Amino acid sequence: MSKVQIVWFRDLVRWDTEYFTGNHRLESKFKLVYLSEILNPRKERIKPNEYDRITPIVSKIPFSNPSIELRKEPKTKMDMYAVYKNDLLVSNINFHQGAIAICRENKVFASTHYQPYIVNTDNIDLEFLVLVLRQNSYQEYISAKKIRGIKTESNFNFIKTLQIPLPPLEVQKQIVAQIQSLKAQIKALQVEEKRLKDEIEAYIYIALGLEKSKKQKDKRSLSCVLKI
Repeated sequence: MSKVQIVWFRDLVRWDTEYFTGNHRLESKFKLVYLSEILNPRKERIKPNEYDRITPIVSKIPFSNPSIELRKEPKTKMDMYAVYKNDLLVSNINFHQGAIAICRENKVFASTHYQPYIVNTDNIDLEFLVLVLRQNSYQEYISAKKIRGIKTESNFNFIKTLQIPLPPLEVQKQIVAQIQSLKAQIKALQVEEKRLKDEIEAYIYIALGLEKSKKQKDKRSLSCVLKI
C-alpha cells in the first residue's frame, strides 16, 4: 500500500517549473535592458613577471558585503586583470551568489577568475547597479539562466544575455538614497540594541550585588603586587 506524505507549501524551497527549465523571466514596470548595453569587459591583462609588486591585489569579494578585500602580500603566480576606480568587479565563479563590487581604489589587480567591467554610467547609477545585481530575486534569475547550460564561470558571454530593470536616472538615485537611509536606521538600531543590552547587564550586576569573579580578584591582587 502506498504511503502519502503531506508537504507544506511553505517548506518548498523551489516550486516553479520555470526555474528548473531555465525560463525564469524578469518582470518590471520599467524597461528591461540587456547588460551588454551597460557593461563592457576590461581586458588589460598582465603576466606575473610584469607585476610591479606594489599595486594591491584582490583577495576576495565577500557575499555579505559588496566590497573588495585586498591581499596582505602583493605577489602572484597567475595572470591578472587591471581594475580601475568605478569599474564593476565580478567574481566569475560566484557572480550568482552576489560576489560583485565597485572598485574604490585608483587601481588594483585581480586574478582572471574575476572580470572587471567598464560601466556605461550615462544611463545607470553604479550603486543602483550593484543593488539590483545583489538582490535575492535577481540572483534567482541568474541561477535559473545558468541551469540552461552555463555550469561553470559566469563570463561575459553569459552575463550579456541577462536583463536588468532600468528606471530613469533620477528614480535610480531616489531608490539608492532611500535604501541607504534604511540601512543607516538599521545600524543605529543595532548600536542602540547593544547599549541597552549592556545597560541590562550593568543593572543586574548592581541589583544583585554581584562580586567580581575569583579570576578578576586574583588579577587585581597581582596588579597591586607588581605596583609595590
